[in-house]
Amino acid sequence: MGILLKYLRLSQEDLEKPGQAESNSITSQRALIDHYLAGSAELSGMEAREFCDDGCTGTNFDRPQFQEMMRLVKSRGAACIIVKDLSRLGRNYIEVGDYLEHIFPFLGVRVIAVNDGYDSARFQGDTGGMDVAFRNLINDFYSRDLSEKVKSAMRVQMRQGRLVSHAPYGYRKSPEDKHRLVPDERTAPIVREIFRRVLAGESSGAIAADFNARRVPSPAAQRTGKDTPKWTHKAVLGILHNLKYTGASVNHKMENRFLRDRTQRKLPPSEWIVRSGMHEPLVATEDFEQANARLKTHRPPARARPGRRSNGTYDRVYRCGHCGRKLQKTYGTGISFYCEGGLADPQSNCRRIRFDKGAMETALLEVYRTQMCLLAKRQKAQISGRQPKSPVAGRLAALSRQLAAGDAARLARYEDYREGRLSREEFLLQKQQIAQEQETLRQEIKVLEQAQERSRQTNAARISEQQTLAAYARACTSADAAIRQMYTEIDRVTVYGNTDVAIAWKFADLFAADGTAR
Repeated sequence: MGILLKYLRLSQEDLEKPGQAESNSITSQRALIDHYLAGSAELSGMEAREFCDDGCTGTNFDRPQFQEMMRLVKSRGAACIIVKDLSRLGRNYIEVGDYLEHIFPFLGVRVIAVNDGYDSARFQGDTGGMDVAFRNLINDFYSRDLSEKVKSAMRVQMRQGRLVSHAPYGYRKSPEDKHRLVPDERTAPIVREIFRRVLAGESSGAIAADFNARRVPSPAAQRTGKDTPKWTHKAVLGILHNLKYTGASVNHKMENRFLRDRTQRKLPPSEWIVRSGMHEPLVATEDFEQANARLKTHRPPARARPGRRSNGTYDRVYRCGHCGRKLQKTYGTGISFYCEGGLADPQSNCRRIRFDKGAMETALLEVYRTQMCLLAKRQKAQISGRQPKSPVAGRLAALSRQLAAGDAARLARYEDYREGRLSREEFLLQKQQIAQEQETLRQEIKVLEQAQERSRQTNAARISEQQTLAAYARACTSADAAIRQMYTEIDRVTVYGNTDVAIAWKFADLFAADGTAR
């Protein structure tokens, strides 16, 4: 007998709906199911396991405990699933119907919804009928309607300037009103210090390095609860750009495009809901504007459309040789790269890594051009020293025919032996001779096939090198084009210091092949 699975679910919306929190509570669901099982002679003696998703929406099935339950179901370890009602199973009409009509019957699992009076054992070989279909459809419409009501209520709170998200660094939620911000005595002075130092002319990177040296708690440490500080210039900039520190509430910066959307889209500032004077400011509006005006601005390169390459390819190739991190960009008069590990630990070797993108590209381009010159010389040498084609394919075909002829000869000798034209000793001797000849043929075929594969790989490498040279020749019309082409041929640039760099090319490194030092 399989296991009986009790499934309980409560979403945040159910908790917030007036008059519904108690009836839909986990305790209430558990008591209802246990009462039903106690009154069933068939089910009361079964081994039971409970799965509970508390605070999970029913609009999709990406719930930890539901997925855990389904793993048990798919292992054929369950006989029955029992829920309070079908809305606890889910509120997506199509997916719930698919589970009830296809997945659970296929896996041989019985489903009971107590309040809906539904028991799949009564519908063997049939669906639950129009009653169940309408219940699932109503649950789906309820979810959509509830989503619109929650969104509308949230918009009202946003327009009133109330807090509807987490408290930013430097603030905490008021003990008297969770929708209002009050300064955090521990982190508010740090926010004020950031603005004060930027107004005095310090850079965001210098402030981040100093905070890490002093082990000042960072926003990331506050979110994760870890003691390790990790200030970066991006974390400092995030605080400097946050309008909430002027006492304004800023909401509706992101939104879901549709119900059950798994990602949110960023909204332009023109669609934000901003109300001034909603909580105590940590910085004056004039200081906020002046600090942001002092920041050096640089427009990052535009993202390429999918399928197109852009100069942004360099973002992915630079790595720290000490910690392995991807190097980060910083904008000033130009673009520079640095390792965040140097900010987290000022004593680490990562601190040595900081270079100008333009200077690095100039050095890399020189190496790339040298590689292409060596590649062209090797191609020329291969062409001049190329041996005439050997008739490997023809020889392989001839050997295969001889091998097939040996099989026919062996069969013919067996027929002669059966008809009495050969004695047993003569048949065995000729059979052994044919087998030895065929083994010799197979060994020769194997050697020729290996030589043919090596030749094929050599030809493929030569064609790839020709294509690389052709692309380089086309890109030599300008330095920018040559740099773009260079990045397509680089797999990784590992930086150990400003003058110590290792380049991993997508083609064979000809310096390494020639024994030249890196």
